[in-house]
Amino acid sequence: MNDDIGTLIEPDPVKFTWGAPGWYVLGTVLLLLICAVLIVIYRHYQKNKYRRTALSWLESKEERMLNQTPEQVIYDATMLMKRIAMSRYGRSHVAALRDDEWMTFLNNVCKSHPFTDADAKWLTNILYASSGRLNESETKSFIDKTKKWIKYHRYAL
Repeated sequence: MNDDIGTLIEPDPVKFTWGAPGWYVLGTVLLLLICAVLIVIYRHYQKNKYRRTALSWLESKEERMLNQTPEQVIYDATMLMKRIAMSRYGRSHVAALRDDEWMTFLNNVCKSHPFTDADAKWLTNILYASSGRLNESETKSFIDKTKKWIKYHRYAL
């Protein structure tokens, strides 16, 4: 350094303090953000209450399958999906759907397409024609597809 000027006088370092106004602003913003996220999570939880209720009802129905015919279990599962669809997508649009139209509708409102064309024919034969007997694996497969639909169908727009 040049001796003509002298030595530089450096100020003391600024000490860290939580008392700066910027920390209050940041704390308030973070608190509001956390509250907003919690509200969104709670609304999503409440919005999906019907799914949890339907799945628990279906689970209990599946456990009591020994006391009922498989046809009755399939009928109850189909009517459960119908009730959910009518409440979410409107009664006038859903109530008249049957057979292939019903399966197409179920697949269209679900992220994954759980039902096949063969399921529509199979369901018609079971519910309306009463042809043949169901085995436990067919019933279990249909109940699993019903659960998948309940979990993953989209909300009505």
